[in-house]
Amino acid sequence: MRSVMGSASEPNSFLILYLLPAVTLPVLCSSGPVRSVTFLPGKTLGGFHISLNEGHRAVLSPLSGYFDCGGHKGFFWPSPDEQEILKYRVSENGPGKLFIAFDFGGHPFDRNQYLRMHLGTPFPIRKEVPFIELRHGLLYARTDFGSFYRKASMDVLWPDRLAGGVRRGWKIAVLAYSSAHVRCQSLSTSKERRLMDPEIATGEFPHVRVRMSPVKTLSPPDSLLSEKECR
Repeated sequence: MRSVMGSASEPNSFLILYLLPAVTLPVLCSSGPVRSVTFLPGKTLGGFHISLNEGHRAVLSPLSGYFDCGGHKGFFWPSPDEQEILKYRVSENGPGKLFIAFDFGGHPFDRNQYLRMHLGTPFPIRKEVPFIELRHGLLYARTDFGSFYRKASMDVLWPDRLAGGVRRGWKIAVLAYSSAHVRCQSLSTSKERRLMDPEIATGEFPHVRVRMSPVKTLSPPDSLLSEKECR
């Protein structure tokens, strides 16, 4: 059984994308309300993000949609109490291909809740995955620097506590990638930042900047994966 992969070309992050009903967030940024970005009438993109950690542990983060905060676009990152810790195992599935199975905390062979992925061979491309995150009442642009993307096929039966968020959606893509690091940029005004602790105000969160060294459905629009570096 393998844990987090050691090669820089092997995946440690996953995007499971659904076309979801657009929702409104009760959140304001300096330019006004955080606006839902629609890709079809009344539909935005969301789903789940999964990051692999040591000890066969993974963090699953529900993504309620894709939003715009004053020109900064990204998936809305959930609060810690909305995230889940999963167990996982990785095995070879042919030359350059991998199989990964996640355990939601029940019996390892529970037929009522499971998530399994077959990963294809990687493509040597680099794309940033943008997020918008709310911390301590302030908004941040969070950029995940990804490379070596893979398409993946997925076999899943979500637990009831997670199924509700995607029950009215359509799965459109599953991607695996290697995340080198994450960078955060504050979207607050200078006046707001002066009232905050320096670490909070600048968005310098060490535990999210560094990732561990080391998935055809409809491809997501290029606007999902911004080329602009977050400084």
